[in-house]
Amino acid sequence: MMDTNTISYAGRGRGEVVANMMAERRTLCISAVTEGEIRFGLARRPPSVKVLNTISQLLAHVEILPWTSDTAQRYGLLRAELERLG
Repeated sequence: MMDTNTISYAGRGRGEVVANMMAERRTLCISAVTEGEIRFGLARRPPSVKVLNTISQLLAHVEILPWTSDTAQRYGLLRAELERLG
């Protein structure tokens, strides 16, 4: 599962990042929250055909998973544990 920073990095002209992600044989996914953050970021910036095309290409090839209450509960516990571990 990729986060917003990874998608943003790929969209900022790092075509090799997108190519490497597409070359992976495993399923790539993001959460619905990440998709919303990406679309918000795109809406806030001046239009860029290159960035929009890159992000659109990437979003077309990833599974977008729902963010449920169960997911939020697991996220809270996992994040707290990871912060404790540094």
